[in-house]
Amino acid sequence: MKVEVAEVLLLISLLLLASAYSGVMGGRLVQAGVQAGSAGAGGALWIMLSILMGFGLALVLLFRHPRLYILMVWAALAYSLALSLSIVLGGVLSPIISTSLALFLVVLAALRRGHVRSVVLSLAAGGVGGVAGILLGPLYGALFLLALTAFDVLSVLVTGHMVELGERAIEEGAPVFLEVDAGAGPRYLGLGDVFSVSLPAAALASSGGARALLPSLLLVVPTALATYLAARALRRPLPATVFLALPQAALLLGWVTAGV
Repeated sequence: MKVEVAEVLLLISLLLLASAYSGVMGGRLVQAGVQAGSAGAGGALWIMLSILMGFGLALVLLFRHPRLYILMVWAALAYSLALSLSIVLGGVLSPIISTSLALFLVVLAALRRGHVRSVVLSLAAGGVGGVAGILLGPLYGALFLLALTAFDVLSVLVTGHMVELGERAIEEGAPVFLEVDAGAGPRYLGLGDVFSVSLPAAALASSGGARALLPSLLLVVPTALATYLAARALRRPLPATVFLALPQAALLLGWVTAGV
C-alpha cells in the first residue's frame, strides 16, 4: 500500500508540475501582449492536424528508423523547453542563460532515466501545452480536448495503433512517456496525456489569471488518482485522456458558459 501511495503522489506531482508551469507560461505570454484564443478554430484544426501527422510519422520512423525518431523527439523537447523557459524565466534570466539551462536539463534527462527524466519531460510537455492553451483559449481549448480524447479512444481501444506505438517506444527507450516508478516496476503516462492537463491550465490562466488557474490545478488531483486506479484495475493500456482531459474540457466550457 505504501508503494501505491508513493506512485499516486509521484503521478499527481508530475502532472501538477506540468500544469502549474503551463499556467505561469500562459500568464507571462498575456503580459507580453499575446491575446488568449487568438488562433481560433483554424489554429485548433492546425494543431490537431499536426498531432495526426506527428502520430503517422512516429508510426513509420519508430518501426523503421527508431534512432532517427528518438533524435527528432529529443530535439523537439529541447526546443520546447528552451522556448518555454525563456518565457517563464524571462524576467529573471537572459535568453542565453535560460536556453543553456534547458539544454542542460535535456542532456541530464537523456543520461538519467526515471524521476529525473520524468520531471524534465513534464516541463517540456507543459511548455507545449502552454503555447497551445493561450493560442486556443478556453472555448477552442475545450473543443480541442474533446477531439483529442476521441482520437485517443479510437487509437487505443479500436485500432490499437497507439498501443503498438507505445510498446515500441518503451522498447526503444523513446522519451515520450513519464515513468512513474516507486518500487513496484514502472508505469507509463504519455506526454500527450500531460499535454491534456497543461493546455487547460494555460487557457484559463491567460483568460482569468491565478483565480482561474486554481480550479484546473485542483482538478488534476482526483483525475490523476482515477487514471492510476483505472490502470491498476484494468491492467491494460487505456486512453488516459478520458480521465484527464474530459473533466478539464468540462471546466473550460463552464468557464465560457459562465461568461467570466
